[in-house]
Amino acid sequence: MFASGQRHFVGQALLFITWLASSGCRGRGDGGATSPTNGGTSASLGGPAESAGEDSCGPQRLGLVAAKVRPLWRVPAGCQVASSAGHDPPVAIRSEAEFKQRFSCSPEASSGIDFTSSELLVSARVLSPAGTGARVVDDGKTTTIISLFRSPCPSDYPPMPVPFLLAYLMPANATRAVAEISCTFPPNCK
Repeated sequence: MFASGQRHFVGQALLFITWLASSGCRGRGDGGATSPTNGGTSASLGGPAESAGEDSCGPQRLGLVAAKVRPLWRVPAGCQVASSAGHDPPVAIRSEAEFKQRFSCSPEASSGIDFTSSELLVSARVLSPAGTGARVVDDGKTTTIISLFRSPCPSDYPPMPVPFLLAYLMPANATRAVAEISCTFPPNCK
């Protein structure tokens, strides 16, 4: 459970991420946040939408030709991360009981995940001042976490590090190597 000051900081961090998602200076092709799909997942936590045309940080542009974007998972209503700090490697959650250990939820809330076919991988992270989030791609052998960065614009909000939770679904019992790369979007100042 978060203490009052921690809740305030997390609230400010979420507001900052929301501001980044709606900012006109993000290098996004579509200028807005990715909308939720598939009951609480989204295609990325920042950067251009794949459907917006050419994606400078897409898997093909980064040499990950066989990789497909994995949908990111969002914490359901009534739940919050029980603890997160720093930069943790992805941890697999394979059951509702393991989910309840990592997340603090109201009695009626659940993960909404079918753990017979999927497992949830979560990683506590901190966005650098120019960070806009992350995207996860998978080619069947390697899961690659792409850290996304923006090129600054003159009217940008003052940068600050922001904690966030990277969470994505994988097939149950998937065995993958995990790699990390980064990508910076070209400037798109309006």
